[in-house]
Amino acid sequence: VMLFALVLPGRLFLLSIPLAVGALEALDRVNQLKISALSLPITFVDVRTVIADPAVFVNAVGIRDELNRIVSIAFGVVVFVLLASAFYKLRGYSFLDHLKLSRSRGKTRTRSSSFVLNVVALVVVLNAAQTCLVRYGRFVHAHITAKATNLGLELWLPSSQVILSQELGVLEYMAFSFAANNAADISLEHGLGPTVKELRLAAAAFVNSSVHRPKALLPNIVFFHAESTFDPAVAFRLSAHVELPLWSKQGETRALSPLRVNVIGGGSWVTEFEVLTGVDSRIFGYQGFYTHFDIAPKVKNSFVEYLVRKGYKTAAFYPVEGSFYNTEKAFRSYGFREFIDGRALRLPADWESLIDRDIIKAVIDHGAFKRAGPFFYFVGTSQNHGPHHCRSFESEQQFLTTFAAKVSFEQNCELNEYLKRATSTSDAFELVLYQLRQIESLTGRPFVLLVYGDHQPWSFTKGIYSVAGGTAARQGFKDFSGVRTSADGYQTFFHLLASDRTVVRNRFTKPPPASLLPTLVSAF
Repeated sequence: VMLFALVLPGRLFLLSIPLAVGALEALDRVNQLKISALSLPITFVDVRTVIADPAVFVNAVGIRDELNRIVSIAFGVVVFVLLASAFYKLRGYSFLDHLKLSRSRGKTRTRSSSFVLNVVALVVVLNAAQTCLVRYGRFVHAHITAKATNLGLELWLPSSQVILSQELGVLEYMAFSFAANNAADISLEHGLGPTVKELRLAAAAFVNSSVHRPKALLPNIVFFHAESTFDPAVAFRLSAHVELPLWSKQGETRALSPLRVNVIGGGSWVTEFEVLTGVDSRIFGYQGFYTHFDIAPKVKNSFVEYLVRKGYKTAAFYPVEGSFYNTEKAFRSYGFREFIDGRALRLPADWESLIDRDIIKAVIDHGAFKRAGPFFYFVGTSQNHGPHHCRSFESEQQFLTTFAAKVSFEQNCELNEYLKRATSTSDAFELVLYQLRQIESLTGRPFVLLVYGDHQPWSFTKGIYSVAGGTAARQGFKDFSGVRTSADGYQTFFHLLASDRTVVRNRFTKPPPASLLPTLVSAF
């Protein structure tokens, strides 16, 4: 109320009450929209993310052009109102004051003093509001955890968060989520860990660490992040397996296996964190879903830093803006010395327009593979992110494969839409592999190429996707459970290729976790 009273002309201060009520009602409506779409209320992380990069919200809603116009108009109106209010308060109620030069000095000083007081009052109110909300959030967090010992686990379930946000209010819940995230300590105390001897024995079952020659050239290493990619022949019963190079054995293949990830339908950043640090995100509980925000600043060591100490040049090539979900700051916390985002690569700003083979061509044109090694690159793709609407096929004769059961045309069509995009991802993979082979043939420097799927797309999980505290489901997605194999929705794949054929000595009998991958690569 005080905020509106300070902005409005003095004689209209009573309007501050209905405006404040209206603003809170609008916030509540937005909160309900987010709950209906994502099963979670608005949190402090959401606000911080959108303020840092509004394009995140625009791309998520999927109405970039329309929303850009709306936001531009709304922003213009707000700026105009604020400027008009400031001018009005500074110049007085009557434009005639400007013409009465004989009395203008005294009145100008009075108006200027009044304007300065209003600005000071506005700053005080904003600071007081922030302080009060922070203290309120800490108070609620302290009392909830003190009065109910089991509520800490139940609280972070999506349904519990929704209830709490409705009971507290939108602003109060955002304050609570801020306090809860900052108050939670990251602890790795899970009993006695394995001894160094036990770790060496476990590693020896899969790698031969005694084969390296002291003077051998260190290999170039590339992590190829295959967005929303999995081998459908492992997850589903199909009429025929589509043998894309991406998930088929090549001459340099050293391991090709299903992979266990901790997210489903979304949450790429969780898998990114795990393959760059070797740490399972579940250790951190609720915070483990916000790895790029909450965990990244506390990372002191990682696979990236391990390679930096060995003399590697490190760079991450990301297909979207580096500000998305705090990605650039997080990757630098993980140890990358360079971060090249979609804007620097001159890729389309609209996520739906990204083509994986074009992403890799942009990375090549950027000169990534012309640098002297050894280098370690993280290369992200984007094209297979869901949904996979049926758009490219008109008849079953055009399909590469179908489900080995009676399903609708649309379901088979969505499968083939996925495979069409996966073909682009596979082409992108082959482009990277070709560059590494060329470098080896010219310089003798070997290579290691790790390809992994970060999660299954929600198009094939009945709309189920990961959120903080569990999973949620989006309506309107088809049910593929009737054609699934025993592999659940948390299985993707990884493909490890390397020049050195003597390092990996065994096959995986069950899907390893994503957090094992950097350890496996380190053996090279």
